[in-house]
Amino acid sequence: MPNYIVTIELEEETDNPTDAALQAITSVMDDSIGIDLTVYRQDTGESNDVSFGKDYLDFATTKTQSGNKMQELMFQIMELSSFNEFNGERVVNDLRKNKSIWKGALFGRFGGYSELVILRDIGEDYYNADTLMILPVDGKEDELEKLASGWSADEVGWIGGEEACSMLGSYSPNLRKNQKQVLRVWWD
Repeated sequence: MPNYIVTIELEEETDNPTDAALQAITSVMDDSIGIDLTVYRQDTGESNDVSFGKDYLDFATTKTQSGNKMQELMFQIMELSSFNEFNGERVVNDLRKNKSIWKGALFGRFGGYSELVILRDIGEDYYNADTLMILPVDGKEDELEKLASGWSADEVGWIGGEEACSMLGSYSPNLRKNQKQVLRVWWD
């Protein structure tokens, strides 16, 4: 197998140069079985050798879509959890295409009713959830609600005021007045 030397100059300062270099490499790679990567920092002379297998490269490639590993893990769960009218792939694709109108999305069971059903069924390779909670970007609430209304959900509505403050663990006079803090999307 031939060895290649690739030099990538990052134009911006980054907290994680390995991820930035990996994103640049995976954006031009074909189907690879993995890569060995040395990240070298010219100003300090530090270097870091890292090996990445194909599974990690697949994850790193999708990670770049939202820029957030935790959100991508939730998206993967959502894509695997399609049921009835909930089309996980469509919801995830819509959220990725409209990242400018939301801050975070969490799929699960909320509100006291059968919260541990997920735990009961996960051993059977099934994530039994029915509710998507989405934190909007300020000023984009109506756009987010319009997007969610196209997902064939049984209920789309806002949680706000004291209830949302309590759920989010965020308390301020401005938040207590806001009636559109979390968009709740529920499928039966």
